[in-house]
Amino acid sequence: MFSYIAAVDHGNQYAYIQQDLTGNVINFLASRVVVFFIFFLTNGRIKKQQLYYEQIQQSGRLKITGQLAAAVAHEIRNPLTVVK
Repeated sequence: MFSYIAAVDHGNQYAYIQQDLTGNVINFLASRVVVFFIFFLTNGRIKKQQLYYEQIQQSGRLKITGQLAAAVAHEIRNPLTVVK
């Protein structure tokens, strides 16, 4: 953007930027740093949420497997008890 203003525009349309070029460059860089940190933190949270979701899915599968094993054991023990 600053290259466009310096090379093409020559300060005609964006004269206020050339009035305080140093301040505008610092403001631009600072805003980019803030956006980077927001992205970095958000990306970390998303990765943690994906990990939690996978753990919840795994625990759900284990719960269903446990219930199925209990049902099978019950069905096997029931006729054995009757035969005794």
